[in-house]
Amino acid sequence: MPLNEREILNWYFNPSNMKSFGGRIFEDSTKRSLDASKKELMELSDKTLGNGKIPTSKKMEEIYWKFQGFKHLPISECARRFTRREVRLLIWAFDYAPAATDNIILFSNDLDTVIPLVKSHWKDSFLITLWKLLARNWTQLITYPRNFKLLTELIAKSAYEYNGNRTDIEKIVLSTGYFENTQSVQHFIRDLFRKSIPIDKAHELVGQKEEILTYSYFSVLMRSYITRINGQTNSINKTVLESIYRFLLIHKNNDTTLITCASIINSTYSHQYQDLIKAETITLIGDPNSKHKWQSSGLSKFELDATERARKKINSWLNKVLIDVFFEKLVQDKRRKIYWTKYIEKIDDIIFCGNRYNYYYLKNIQRISKQVESRYKCTSRNQSTCAIIIFLREYVFVEFTDVGALYIYLKNTFETIFKQFNEIDDLKKWKPNHYACRNHPADPNYILTNKEGRITHQGNWENRIESWMNRYND
Repeated sequence: MPLNEREILNWYFNPSNMKSFGGRIFEDSTKRSLDASKKELMELSDKTLGNGKIPTSKKMEEIYWKFQGFKHLPISECARRFTRREVRLLIWAFDYAPAATDNIILFSNDLDTVIPLVKSHWKDSFLITLWKLLARNWTQLITYPRNFKLLTELIAKSAYEYNGNRTDIEKIVLSTGYFENTQSVQHFIRDLFRKSIPIDKAHELVGQKEEILTYSYFSVLMRSYITRINGQTNSINKTVLESIYRFLLIHKNNDTTLITCASIINSTYSHQYQDLIKAETITLIGDPNSKHKWQSSGLSKFELDATERARKKINSWLNKVLIDVFFEKLVQDKRRKIYWTKYIEKIDDIIFCGNRYNYYYLKNIQRISKQVESRYKCTSRNQSTCAIIIFLREYVFVEFTDVGALYIYLKNTFETIFKQFNEIDDLKKWKPNHYACRNHPADPNYILTNKEGRITHQGNWENRIESWMNRYND
């Protein structure tokens, strides 16, 4: 009888013996220790996925498509295709879509299928992830009432049935009352006031880290909060306003920042805190002369109108400071300061021109330091004369520190001049006899005017400029 390959090689390996020998390599105490470590690592992994950073896009895409492939199966069959860890990952993917055209589970009918799947593999730590999912997507989810109800009911039921002792889950259980329905935000605000918790510490009310203040739930909270504050002006003080601005800095939502800042600026108490409001608003939004920073496609027409009113108001505050600085610091001229202050609310923009020394001088004036960079044009020559350029409707008015005359240009004319600006004299294009306004040589009571030209600061020059304003720029 011919020999087989084992007999030829003298190889008599028995797998069952290998398993038996391998099982005796480690002592029982070592194996128990390894099993305990494995369990501890799995629990730590569970907690990390429940509370830590969002999984990578690659992992969420994989689990998203796995769900899409099995979602049409009966729930019991679908549940067999997923492990508990995969379901936990799938919860993270509720608000994820691989491409713009793909369904987002949270905002589609897929939620009807995925919730029974979550229940079939339920673990208490899921409650943390689901709660954060709700708070993170609050503003969009409330536009899908049925899905909003499905998710909030799952969270409420799970919170009610929880009987464990994990502190992080208990905090969620105790805070679910603030997230039950669209009216729950008012309960949150009520308790903030009752416990004297400032808005930038709102996360402490629910025992969470500051990072949750970035969630969209807190956009709704902030809008309701500022409405209540404005209705109870006795609640307003410097500390409250500072907490609001700190919240907006943390929250990082452009629409909420615009609406909140506009509401404060347009309020009846804003004049009392003008310096604080001006400084914080410009830090959060930007210079009011940059109109695009004060606009958003996410705002309603009513909100856009309110924001534009606020932009103009804070721009007038800023223009007042710029005029004060020019006619107090660069040249002491009280009459010109008083005259231009009358037009503060009508002025669209103000720019300074001058040498680099005056640029740094203005940068050191705290009231306007942040605006100098975008509102100062340096000359190529080191001339001592500076200019203030005032944009008002269809005209541009240029005043100089060397007094002389006021120069008036149509905007189109000035734009051509300013493109080639290098030195102060470039802003003085009109010859001495090119008057915008002057007394008639034969009749001093009659005034001659032109759309563009000079008006000297001699005699009762305020009346001459006012006559010009009444004719061309009223």
